[in-house]
Amino acid sequence: MQARDDFQNRYNISDWFTKVAAICFWTNAAFAFLTLVILDCAKPLLLVMQIILALAYVVLTVIDNCSLWYEAEIGRIKDNIANAFSANLTEDRTEGYYSNNEAPSIKKYAVNTYESAFYSREEAKAMRTCAIIKIMVAVGVVFLLALLRAVDITWVLWAAQAVFSSVVIIDCIQLIVFSFKMDSVCKQFYTHLITEGGTATVDRDTILLSCVVEYETTKMYFKVRLSPKVFEKLKPELEAKWAELLSQIK
Repeated sequence: MQARDDFQNRYNISDWFTKVAAICFWTNAAFAFLTLVILDCAKPLLLVMQIILALAYVVLTVIDNCSLWYEAEIGRIKDNIANAFSANLTEDRTEGYYSNNEAPSIKKYAVNTYESAFYSREEAKAMRTCAIIKIMVAVGVVFLLALLRAVDITWVLWAAQAVFSSVVIIDCIQLIVFSFKMDSVCKQFYTHLITEGGTATVDRDTILLSCVVEYETTKMYFKVRLSPKVFEKLKPELEAKWAELLSQIK
């Protein structure tokens, strides 16, 4: 059982910034819609509100991506290294976050990372179907509006602006690609830790380190925010699956 996680609060703060930024975006989109239907006298006020919300969205996103999320991820990486090599790198730490009992080594570092990759893959896979449906519905709405000749082109442009944005399409596509990338990483770990296994050698340790680097690079590049709700829902099932995989590691 996980007894301590000093890094989770950083992720919680980052998630809060992400949610507030999303609220700013969709409120801005709603105001953009209102400008199509309200009286001209009210449009200047809405324009000011849109500018404020747009600036707030940018500021919140930059702070989140460049500081909060970055610090949370770096902290998690350092904790993985500290746990794997029995080192003391930071004041913050975790207890019970990783479930293997390997001796301090590169192999333990790889097994820790394999565990993280496994959970990331399964969560991303669970979120993937919803993301695909969201893309299909969003794109379908835009094309439907475009095909309806009676609809003013400004409505089509408004819908396209909302749909083809980082909040909808790009995030969904990144989640889908990320899930496949995580699947590839997990397969590599499975091959080198379970299928092949064996005594630690320079070549084997090098390969395991390469897998670790690929996982960390993929996670940092795509910056996919996995859902805590999905994790809690899948947790009992995933813990059982991971325990089975862990028992097979050689």
